[in-house]
Amino acid sequence: MKWASERARKSTLARCTQEIVVEFEVIGVARELLERLGLEALTLRDLGGTMKVGYLVLYVTDPDSRLRFWTEQVGMDEKGRFQAGPFSVVQVGFADQHFAFELVPLALMKDNPDGLDLATPSIAFRVDDLASTRDALVARGVQATELGQHSGIASFAFPDNEGRWFAVISV
Repeated sequence: MKWASERARKSTLARCTQEIVVEFEVIGVARELLERLGLEALTLRDLGGTMKVGYLVLYVTDPDSRLRFWTEQVGMDEKGRFQAGPFSVVQVGFADQHFAFELVPLALMKDNPDGLDLATPSIAFRVDDLASTRDALVARGVQATELGQHSGIASFAFPDNEGRWFAVISV
């Protein structure tokens, strides 16, 4: 890359370094949350299956630059993309892993009907059987939404005992 000046190069490198630190802080927070909750690969044997972390939602101000950051600078692949109204939501991750980050534009969440804390990443679990998993969680005293479609994906959600919501989608 050709730089207009040394100052421009240093400014860009400083910004990229800051972005990397912020992104890895988010990863660290997510990893700590998963570890605290024991959710890295939560096996629910009583549910007749396994619940696994599918993706982590990162609410981003500039989706295009985040996509370039994760693909061009970190080396992830674009794993999927869908439209939510005028917005593109993109999943990125490493080719050899099922896990992904879902980059959701903050502008899409401007009305935030669910009252989510947009500074905190959201976690989605993948399961084989949505209805059975939901029924088993409810039977164990977990509050859960009804099965429904969210952006064209069959899902439901449940909160933990501190009010953080988790999505559950079908594999």
